[in-house]
Amino acid sequence: MDHFDAPPWDVTSSAPIVSHPKAEPDKRDLFITLFCDASFCPKTKAGGFGGWVKAGFPPRTFRVGGVLNECNNAEEAEICAVIHTLTHAQHNKSFNTDFSWEGKVLVIQSDCQGAIKKLKPVMAENLKHLKLKYIKWKWVKGHSGYGNKRSAVNEFCDTQAKKYMYEERKRRRNRGLEN
Repeated sequence: MDHFDAPPWDVTSSAPIVSHPKAEPDKRDLFITLFCDASFCPKTKAGGFGGWVKAGFPPRTFRVGGVLNECNNAEEAEICAVIHTLTHAQHNKSFNTDFSWEGKVLVIQSDCQGAIKKLKPVMAENLKHLKLKYIKWKWVKGHSGYGNKRSAVNEFCDTQAKKYMYEERKRRRNRGLEN
């Protein structure tokens, strides 16, 4: 049994602190966590996305962002953000070195409940080739600041999405493509 110092909120305890089973390397290696966000301008139909993926033990992270084309509304942009982030993570050679998606739990976190609702019934079939254990969906409250790690990652994705949307909107306006 491993012994650790007591955490700061329990400084009076002399009992040994045992690591939680979820903290063991074999358990942490089970999860692939994906965050993504999109930004959309209805006037120009310009969209951008930001994504962040963490997997493996020791953990590796992958960040991606870019322009979204051919989206008609914000919900479609959010759906495309999930798909683009997953696609980029699957095909990035440095992220996937000595790493397999097979048997893993894919946790997809988005701040768009509509996108989750539409993607949830179709993603298991579309990702069957990855041989995942299962897919878990989580809604993240968007634009809530940096209250915890999850909101901080969502804010990172939001910042990337806005950056790419603003760049694409400027290009479209310069070409006279605003509605």
